[in-house]
Amino acid sequence: MNFLETNGVTIHVDNGALMNFKALHEQNGAIVGCNVTNNSGKVNVSKGTLSIRGYRVEFTGDEDIYDLTSYQISDTSNYLVVAKITVNSTNRTSILEFNVKRESSGLTQDPIEEGNDGVFEYPLVRFTKSNNAISSFTSLVNKIQSPTYEVATDEEIKALLGIS
Repeated sequence: MNFLETNGVTIHVDNGALMNFKALHEQNGAIVGCNVTNNSGKVNVSKGTLSIRGYRVEFTGDEDIYDLTSYQISDTSNYLVVAKITVNSTNRTSILEFNVKRESSGLTQDPIEEGNDGVFEYPLVRFTKSNNAISSFTSLVNKIQSPTYEVATDEEIKALLGIS
């Protein structure tokens, strides 16, 4: 047992990720900023913070994360640029990398925030490439939305409490 909210206790990446994921109502995407654009064939992410299963990725300024001009594609299928987080539960570490994969191959999306070994791939961009030309470049990064709550009416509260 670890009492996590006290001095001198090591907080591991999965502890924070689980709390973040639940606090964001289990949403993945941009908390703030993180606009994804095509910068002369390079995938660029603007300053901001991205949350993927509660694992936060901070971009401190405009950053090119993947060079699509160097990626060789032999067909005109849709491809994705994904942020891939790999978690090792034995030593409680996580690794972030950016990869390209064919969209039709699907995504690996293990519940890594629960402290399990696994991989979670979050799609950042969909694109096609033909004759070294990049087309159909579309950002797939969602903006995390604040939850909306509906206030119960007096009649609904009375009915819930069994009061007439």
